[in-house]
Amino acid sequence: MERIQQLVWRVDGFRQVVEECELRDLGFTGSRFTWERHRNTRNWVCERLDRVLTTSQWVLLFPKAQVHHLEVANSDHSALFLSLGVSVIRYAPVPFRFENAWLKEIDIEEAVLEAWSCGREKPIGNRIAICGNFLKE
Repeated sequence: MERIQQLVWRVDGFRQVVEECELRDLGFTGSRFTWERHRNTRNWVCERLDRVLTTSQWVLLFPKAQVHHLEVANSDHSALFLSLGVSVIRYAPVPFRFENAWLKEIDIEEAVLEAWSCGREKPIGNRIAICGNFLKE
């Protein structure tokens, strides 16, 4: 009886925290249950114990997030996989911009001449790019 009272106390405490923090269940895809015991017997028990709780602010940051229940061979709990649904953002390279401060460098003229002569047979756009790469270094 004492053990049951402890469990009820813990569950009530957990529910209180969820309510006070305004957490919400993110839902899931996959099997309805995340825990099972005594599979393939008369005493088989299964429940959805594991879940992902979020705030409404978090959901605004990741509106495409999804939880997937994955089966695991060596555990009585399913693995939870949280997919944020976010694409990898690819940034375009920053275009070359000449910095006037480079004119104060002692060897700027030498660096430009060296870079310019490296691409002597190349089109003007390529020569400018080679020169820009030299100057960035």
